[in-house]
Amino acid sequence: TELEMQNEELRRAQVALEESRDRYVDLYEFAPIGYLTLTREGMIAEVNLTGAALLGTERKKLINRRFDNFVTSVDKDRWHSYYLNVLRRVGHKVCELLIQRSNGTFFHAQLDCQKTRSDDSSMVRIALTDITERIQTAEHLRRADVSLRLMVESVTDCAIIMLDTGGHVENWNSGAQRTYGYTAEEIIGQHFSRFYLPEDIARGQPQLELNAVIAHERMEVEGRRMRKDGSTYWANVVITTMRDANGNLC
Repeated sequence: TELEMQNEELRRAQVALEESRDRYVDLYEFAPIGYLTLTREGMIAEVNLTGAALLGTERKKLINRRFDNFVTSVDKDRWHSYYLNVLRRVGHKVCELLIQRSNGTFFHAQLDCQKTRSDDSSMVRIALTDITERIQTAEHLRRADVSLRLMVESVTDCAIIMLDTGGHVENWNSGAQRTYGYTAEEIIGQHFSRFYLPEDIARGQPQLELNAVIAHERMEVEGRRMRKDGSTYWANVVITTMRDANGNLC
């Protein structure tokens, strides 16, 4: 009958709705990002399983607990100022904090905060991501860069020049200063084509060599180069690329 058909259609719609809800719950609970909802006072109202795992605490023990209990003392004032700013206006904001778990361990966190639109109260939804590996990698690369620059400076018997991917001088040693006659203040930021003869620049030799070393990682050439005073000399030049941990030119 028509009534039975309507009931069957309603049943199918109910099943589809429940399946959709279950999929949403799974996506929310087991997402690779922690999700939290904070009250205006900064109390945890909701948190998914990933968020609880990141904070190192059972979910039932997190509800109605102040989120700033997990913010380290060095970042607590900054967090309070940031949170007040989030509450003042609707919009997406991001900050990074050092978080301390319940077991005393730490991790660097990125918080993507969004104030919800509500007439009667203000809630803030937070996406919590562990960025410790990214921070550690950046620090490792920074230290490696400092070590490399110190090593470059310590070499005095040959010219060593470090360029960015566009061919501009980023650093050079005392050997390069003696060879070309420029101080670091004069040459940092200048294009390396400054060391080439005008006729070589006219036929695009600097860019050809830069393109070649990017394509082949390393090349060795001989050619005339020009000093600050306009004098020239024959140089044997070895050019190599440097890449970061992701294989990108740096």
